[in-house]
Amino acid sequence: MGQRQAYGNIIKQNHLLMKDPDWTVQITHCFRESNKAADLLANEGVKQAIPMLVHTYPPLSTLPILFEDISSIVWPRILNVI
Repeated sequence: MGQRQAYGNIIKQNHLLMKDPDWTVQITHCFRESNKAADLLANEGVKQAIPMLVHTYPPLSTLPILFEDISSIVWPRILNVI
């Protein structure tokens, strides 16, 4: 199974879950700067060889990001306004 097909299957499964009448689903966008740990894990997930990895504890690579979060360190996003 190609990587593209694997992502397609995940998206299809998510769509089915969102259509479940017992669930209320709201999707919102946030910039990667406001969710750096999720961005890091997503990038690591794309690079890993095994299809799914469940972490019992946060990976060591996320600890600096989690420390920034609990320390209330803010990284503003710079946008070009036209």
